[in-house]
Amino acid sequence: MVDFTQEDTIIINSYTKTIKDLAKLFGTNCEFVVHSLENLEKCVIAIENGHISGRSLGAPITNLALEMVHKSKNKEDILPYYSKGLDNNTLKCITTPIYNQDKLIGLMCVNFNLDMKISDLIKVFSSDDPISAEGQETEIFSASVENMMVDLLQKVERNVLLDNNIPHQDKNKTIIYNLDEKGFFRLRGSTELLAEHLKISPHTIYANLRKK
Repeated sequence: MVDFTQEDTIIINSYTKTIKDLAKLFGTNCEFVVHSLENLEKCVIAIENGHISGRSLGAPITNLALEMVHKSKNKEDILPYYSKGLDNNTLKCITTPIYNQDKLIGLMCVNFNLDMKISDLIKVFSSDDPISAEGQETEIFSASVENMMVDLLQKVERNVLLDNNIPHQDKNKTIIYNLDEKGFFRLRGSTELLAEHLKISPHTIYANLRKK
């Protein structure tokens, strides 16, 4: 057992939201577990898709997790391993230590069901999945913040220019407003970049943002 500080509790609890989001991404054939080392007898403080291992909140630490905690001072690279689930399904697993600086306070475990049906796997990652609704914002992956700003600017500008419901004289103002909604102006150099691109002054951009 580990004596927890308030900071330890805040850190370990932050992982409960993380595994909820991961479960939404990977579907019901991947189990996510957060172990708190404050109480090894009731170690599991958060779990998603617990049907895979048959565990629930308050379950104890596993033998492998206990061994990892015992050997934690070695800080060796963590490698995936295989285990068996509740229905004797083969699981590919990995356990990631959670530290508060050099203090080991918990573990996050991922257990993926390798015996899932191929059709279920395709369904999880298919573009036809209902969570991938048409019109959903597309994430921009860029090698630099400058490239990301240009890509975002061009995307917003294209959408505004193609919208015939926006009067021509309001195009630039709408571009400024839309970029502001996306947090564009939080980035250093964004105002100057947009001013140069639209051939207007930074003052004009600031004036429009004040009127918003």
